Amino acid sequence: VLTLHQLAPELADDIARVDIVYFIDACMDITLEHPQVTEIQSSLSTVTVSHFSSPRDLLVLTKQLYNAEPRAYLIEMPAESFE
Repeated sequence: VLTLHQLAPELADDIARVDIVYFIDACMDITLEHPQVTEIQSSLSTVTVSHFSSPRDLLVLTKQLYNAEPRAYLIEMPAESFE
């Protein structure tokens, strides 16, 4: 288990070593009343470090560097305060 405030390209090495990865995101989306789980997959696009910003980007980078494609899920948790 890794607890991070933001995603970084260096995580691709860790992700390549597992079968399943969960990205948990606290979000202030007022329409989100309950946790939402979405399966995500790497797209066919490429990613560069300068345009790296999402779990999907990290999965693309993991596939490009390590030819690994673990199952991945984004869990969005409703939140009210980030203090």
